[in-house]
Amino acid sequence: MRWRAELHDSHFTLFVGDKGELSAHLFQVDSMDVFPGILWATCRFNVRLGNNLTSISYDGIPNQQAKSLATSLVAATVTALADFIASRTLELNSWLDRAISEIRLAPGAIVSDSEIRDALANARPPATPADLSWSTILRHKQVSEARRLASQWPSWRNTPEEELANRVLAHNEATFKRSFDAWLDLAGRPANENRWIAKGMASRQVARIPPPKWPGKTWKELVGDRDPQTTLRKRFVASNREHVARQKSSCKPFFDTVEKNPLTDEQVDACICMDDNVLIVAAAGSGKTSTMVAKTGYVLDQELATPQQVLLLAFNRGTADELSDRIAERLHRVPNIQKVRSNTFHSFGIEVIAKATGRKPALAPWVDPEKPGADTREVAAIIQDLSAADARFKREWDIFRTVFGRDVGKWGLPAEADC
Repeated sequence: MRWRAELHDSHFTLFVGDKGELSAHLFQVDSMDVFPGILWATCRFNVRLGNNLTSISYDGIPNQQAKSLATSLVAATVTALADFIASRTLELNSWLDRAISEIRLAPGAIVSDSEIRDALANARPPATPADLSWSTILRHKQVSEARRLASQWPSWRNTPEEELANRVLAHNEATFKRSFDAWLDLAGRPANENRWIAKGMASRQVARIPPPKWPGKTWKELVGDRDPQTTLRKRFVASNREHVARQKSSCKPFFDTVEKNPLTDEQVDACICMDDNVLIVAAAGSGKTSTMVAKTGYVLDQELATPQQVLLLAFNRGTADELSDRIAERLHRVPNIQKVRSNTFHSFGIEVIAKATGRKPALAPWVDPEKPGADTREVAAIIQDLSAADARFKREWDIFRTVFGRDVGKWGLPAEADC
């Protein structure tokens, strides 16, 4: 197959038989890849058209000639880049100087990437072939070789955007550091107040006091943390650790005497921790009630709340009464201790509903304590109704009753062994 390649004033043209022609400036040809065949090679040209890199392939050039063409194309591109950039070096340096003068390095203001691009555009860049940007030309694969060959080169080695960004980097870094330090001092102020800082405080502080920003950069790039909340949370965790140590020391007499026996270290931690919510997981008889009594005393002793602001809730009346008695016994020296409320979840909920609606809700008649066994009869009736209405439910209920169901045993007595 007949083929021909021409180069005129850094413009490359390739003709391959009747397959059309490739015509582009050398700077547009990013690379040429050769894939040898049995006789002819497939030549793939990666050509930059505007902002897009497009691959164009041609078959029919003999293997050895294709390799020679690729070598010649690289050499021609290196020479063209070296000569072109050397001839524009003074203009390029002057362009960057004009661009930097376009940017206002205002105190307290970060120079954004868009401002850098606008400054370069307003400073009128030197003309380029094929309307290529200077960034595209200076990112060409052969630029490194061209720099070694060129008689002169701009005083900077990056793209214009990168070089201008480097020139304002010191200003941006100093500006962000001042803003960050001021923000951290203000948003992190709870760490200076000698009190427990709740987990939710970090998010609330970030919402109330927005952190500084550097357009185009993430918080992790700037600070090293995932987000501003993490930065504040680290500070607050350290503060809480110091707070616990101080309180354990200064309040030791209280923690040793608030109950009949001194509190354990874990109980003391639970008392001092004043988070948005605290979950204590402990076995029966391990001192959960003592912890609730002690935490109530600690809150009142530290004036974190008044007695009428403290509400203790339990699942049953017996536990609620025990809490009330223990509070009265162990904290009797606290003024107005009788205003601390101890209640069950159910009675407190009924009270809230009554205050909100003006009417106290009534219990279902089949859970009335005056009607023993009514609840069991009601559940049995519900099961009969469901079984009559739904054959699938009846079948599954019968299986459950036969295979899994068993007597729960008598209340307060150990369960009987399965076998």
